[in-house]
Amino acid sequence: MYDEGKLSEDKIYLQKDSGKIKFRVLPAKLGHIMLLEYNKKEKTLDLHLEKLNL
Repeated sequence: MYDEGKLSEDKIYLQKDSGKIKFRVLPAKLGHIMLLEYNKKEKTLDLHLEKLNL
């Protein structure tokens, strides 16, 4: 995201990848991202929005 002409970054801390859960980060509404989490062992899919600190 650009803030006053400068590129602004924010970090997202995810769980360690132990091979069970796969993550995808997708764009969402302004100031948010969508996290897609797939648990291979349990075969479940979770989607949720995360607010960025910009």
